[in-house]
Amino acid sequence: MLIHESCMTPEERDRLTRNEVRIDVVCADVAEIKLTIGEANTRLRSIEQTLSEAQGGWRTIMLLGGVGATLGAALTHMFTTLFHR
Repeated sequence: MLIHESCMTPEERDRLTRNEVRIDVVCADVAEIKLTIGEANTRLRSIEQTLSEAQGGWRTIMLLGGVGATLGAALTHMFTTLFHR
């Protein structure tokens, strides 16, 4: 329900004007927050894509590390067993 300004006291008009300004500021802040969230979502998608592409590389590195550790342990065991005095 709208109240015509002629029915308001000067104090009510001032309060209404201040509230309208505050609402405009809040709307501008909300618009800025929406932009910031959109940019953050874009960056997050980029990070997710990078991590999913790197996932296979990490598996390969871990496999090679495991194979190297196994071979190292086997050679160490072999040399200590064969050349033990």
